[in-house]
Amino acid sequence: MKRIRWFCFNIYYFFSSLPYLMSTSLSKSTKWAIIGKYLLGNILNQLLGFRSLSIFNLTINSFDWATVFWLFGEVFLRSEYFFTTTKTTPVIIDCGANTGMTTLYHKRLYPQSTLYSFEPNKLAFSILQKNILQNKLENVLLFQQAVADY
Repeated sequence: MKRIRWFCFNIYYFFSSLPYLMSTSLSKSTKWAIIGKYLLGNILNQLLGFRSLSIFNLTINSFDWATVFWLFGEVFLRSEYFFTTTKTTPVIIDCGANTGMTTLYHKRLYPQSTLYSFEPNKLAFSILQKNILQNKLENVLLFQQAVADY
């Protein structure tokens, strides 16, 4: 029953994110690739338990398929962490980096940036490390600690 609820939630979330995807400057073929990956991944997750997404020349791991695609929608499609800068090498601090979705997003947006990513949760931090290493990101410093005491 829980899997069916997640499946339905993911389909709902996907369709609510669709207008954001359609308004991006991505090519039509990239948009269709994202739609296909999402719908196919959602179905295959129910059968195989996928925990990663390969897109934009990145492999993104998370706790499960629902989480990886929810975060992908929030960060990449909705651009909720987008900012502009005139610097070609900005310094970006990611407090509460979780599994690294925003770290990956900001490195894609500003490839020459230096990122400081903080994540105190042991499991999330291990996935964050894996995402940074397998995508061969440079100038990303990871810290398994919180930046506040609450």
